[in-house]
Amino acid sequence: MLTKAIETLQNYFGYSVFRPGQTEVVLSILEKKNTIAIMPTGAGKSICYQIPALCFDGVTIVISPLIALMKDQVDTLISKNIPATFINSSLSLEEVVCRIEGIKSGLYKIIYVAPERLTNPYFINDLKQCNISMIAVDEAHCISQWGHDFRPSYTKIKSSIDKIAEGKEMPVIVALTATATIEVKEDIIKQLQVTDPNIFVSGFKRDNLEIICVNTKNDTDKITKIINISKKISGPKLIYATTRKSVEDIFENLITSGIPTLQYHAGMTPEERKVAQDVFLSGRCNCMVSTNAFGMGIDKSDIRLIIHCNMPGSIEAYYQEIGRAGRDGKKSSCVLLYGTYDRYTHEFFINNENPSKKNIEEVYFVLLNKSMADNKDEVSITTSEIMCGVSESISDMALSSCLKELEKHELIKRLGDANSEIKIKILDTFDNQIKKISSRAKTQQEFLITLRREFELENKDQEIEFELEKFVEKIGITRDNILRTINVLNKAGIIEYTPAKKGRLIKILKKEIILGLNDEDLEDKKERALTKLNVMEEYCLSSVCRHKFILGYFGDNLEHVEDDCFMCDNCLKKRIKKNSDSKSPF
Repeated sequence: MLTKAIETLQNYFGYSVFRPGQTEVVLSILEKKNTIAIMPTGAGKSICYQIPALCFDGVTIVISPLIALMKDQVDTLISKNIPATFINSSLSLEEVVCRIEGIKSGLYKIIYVAPERLTNPYFINDLKQCNISMIAVDEAHCISQWGHDFRPSYTKIKSSIDKIAEGKEMPVIVALTATATIEVKEDIIKQLQVTDPNIFVSGFKRDNLEIICVNTKNDTDKITKIINISKKISGPKLIYATTRKSVEDIFENLITSGIPTLQYHAGMTPEERKVAQDVFLSGRCNCMVSTNAFGMGIDKSDIRLIIHCNMPGSIEAYYQEIGRAGRDGKKSSCVLLYGTYDRYTHEFFINNENPSKKNIEEVYFVLLNKSMADNKDEVSITTSEIMCGVSESISDMALSSCLKELEKHELIKRLGDANSEIKIKILDTFDNQIKKISSRAKTQQEFLITLRREFELENKDQEIEFELEKFVEKIGITRDNILRTINVLNKAGIIEYTPAKKGRLIKILKKEIILGLNDEDLEDKKERALTKLNVMEEYCLSSVCRHKFILGYFGDNLEHVEDDCFMCDNCLKKRIKKNSDSKSPF
């Protein structure tokens, strides 16, 4: 069995031996044992299910939350002549149907799907017609509400597996994660209802990672240290910041200091983020400043420096992120710039991500009333409309958290954004206004002419409303260019522009008077997040070995771990002090 696995590893991946910790997991799966594998980032979790998938007769379904990275993962497998595909919301209906037919006909060995796809009864029915040998749950900590990235859609995985396997032999279930405490591990087993699983916890110690925590005075001090450290350490660098504004500030300071740098955050368009990612991965630019949205599933083995310019919210998140450094086994540095004020940002996030029972109920009843008034289950509603119906002001982030909680309890389903129409008023007659535009401003002229053609915009103070997206299709100019043109004309006093109000499209699934929310559960969830933050801050202030602190947190065996790791600031400080004391005559 092992011989076949190694041959497969050699033929498809070019390796003659497995990495430490992989062999046991692969053999367990090949013996068709349900398996839980907890391995640090960079230990090669994917190989652990990919090799058995190629050895088994049937197909393997990989459940992953990383929709944006599925294509890259599949492209990598295809480049190794492994028949793989993915099915997610980025595909058209025709593409989905085509790929499902390919699955049924045995065209693929590995299929990546998002957990939400498994709630689709038609997809479940299609999978029931296939020979499924294994179901691998990647990022399995998402199934546990005690994990650092809980996703309600993961809790429905087990019922979906039962439906797929109905009347047939149950496929092997494999759960993989890089960050799971003892509590999270037990919750994964409970949620997936796997009986007597083989559990493998690889050593979390990464001997090649130098871990350093530095106290800082303020943001200016942090930026100075980021610049100095970035100049001293060569090779690819990842710099993490908590907010988009911080990312932009650090990016500008690094550029000003002569360090070629990229940035990555939610305020950029998908195309801009894709370009930045490709440039960084290809090595054309070696410094990336990002929120924690960047990095999951990124296959770059030679990152030499990771800087956290803010304290992360938990040890799990922190260790997953520094685990992206030095995957090639070479020495790499991980620097955390700690400021006592970092805590306030996380407390703000925790408060907004954990709204009260009262907040959640009030938001639900606003949606229900809107549904009843419109006499339909699907409602389009703006943030301001919801805010008018609640008794106390809540942030947009808290509102989103209320909606997530309602969706978790299957009371609503979020269907995406729904924007209202934009409004444009012409402030003089068309003929007068067109004369005010420079003859070289072709886009502005074309925009006004199109408005006149499409909406008969002629008279002073005439106001029109239209959907921007549909207008984009008609005029043939990109959305960004149109918005830029509108803003220029607005500032010039040629038009008056009222942006579309961002709304939410929501489907009411149940109409209830009593929602069944549990105050204690909601409060417990918030307290756990605060406890994780407390432990993270304790880590920053601790004088014990950094590696040992992390290993202890994850319940790793500390018996064979030496007191001096040689690879953290605390152990280096102790060594310097010891050497200094030994030279002292007193």
